[in-house]
Amino acid sequence: MWAVPLPFLLNTAGWLLTENGRQPWIVQGLQLTKAARSPSVSLTTIAISFGVFVALYGVLAIVDLILMTRFARREIAPETAEESSTEVPEMSY
Repeated sequence: MWAVPLPFLLNTAGWLLTENGRQPWIVQGLQLTKAARSPSVSLTTIAISFGVFVALYGVLAIVDLILMTRFARREIAPETAEESSTEVPEMSY
C-alpha cells in the first residue's frame, strides 16, 4: 500500500533536484547568480508567483493522494456468472 505513491514522490524529488541545480541563464564561472537577476522583476512578483506555484502544486498533490487512496480502498466487484464462464462459443462459417 505504501509503495503506491512512491513513484510519484521519487519523480517529484528528482524533478526538484534537477531544477534546483540548473541555471541555464548563468555561464558557470563567468557570471554570479546574484548578477543574473532581472531588475524589472520585483520581490513581490517573485513571491506571488512562487506562492501560486506552491499552492497549485499542493492542491494537485492532495487531489492525487485522495484519488490514490480512494481507488486503493475500493473493493473489487465479484464476478458474475456470465463473466466467469469459460465456454468459447462455436463459430459458424
